[in-house]
Amino acid sequence: MVANENLYKEQERRVYFKPLLILLGLLVGEVIIQAIVQVAFLNNPMFRTISWFSGKLIAAIAAIIFFIGYFKDVVNKTKNHVLAFFIFTAVSFGIFYLFEVGVSQLSTLLDKLFHVGESTNQQGIYALFKACPTVPNYVLLGITVVILAPILEELEFRTMIFETFKGINWVFSAIISAILFGLLHLDFAHLSLMELAYFPLYALPGFGLALIYHFSGNNVFVSFTCHALLNGISFIQIMMNLEQILG
Repeated sequence: MVANENLYKEQERRVYFKPLLILLGLLVGEVIIQAIVQVAFLNNPMFRTISWFSGKLIAAIAAIIFFIGYFKDVVNKTKNHVLAFFIFTAVSFGIFYLFEVGVSQLSTLLDKLFHVGESTNQQGIYALFKACPTVPNYVLLGITVVILAPILEELEFRTMIFETFKGINWVFSAIISAILFGLLHLDFAHLSLMELAYFPLYALPGFGLALIYHFSGNNVFVSFTCHALLNGISFIQIMMNLEQILG
């Protein structure tokens, strides 16, 4: 009996350890790819954008291949309930967008109280626009922000992390995935109290996306669509204020 209990606990530890190891592998792999591409395109004014795009693209392809069986199941499920998919996605995004508006108000409040300014993550995106103000650069940035980043992050934090821990409790799982999602968007190379103040502004949307994923019946296409639409709106806002950003 004791041996069986120990075996069960060991198997349980492996279940939780494996996705975290895969997540770490994807993140490290993405960084390595970005570094290699940066060196290869160092003389190109778009080298930072190209490296970011390449890292996200290859990591996203790797994640899709890893979850190919899951994708087939979700595609079949979505095909059988197309109208329900569109209705649920539209309603979910509407609620999620209103939630994000509230989060952005929190950002404004933080700035007024503590003068934190833009997060390092946001400043990094602005820097990519400034580095090479050309249409090809904007197109690559748009593809990365609106498509590749949401694909990769939904697979990492919803399909992988949320699915792993929901056996304990789905609310606990949503919190864990949101915390990791928030941490991913912090700049640990320049970590400060000001930077940490922005953690909730990334973790809260991560929690919202986890809720969407859960209540959609674990359909990653729904959470991806909401994530992509939100990023798309943010990208459009940047393009509309491009002159001000470029200074």
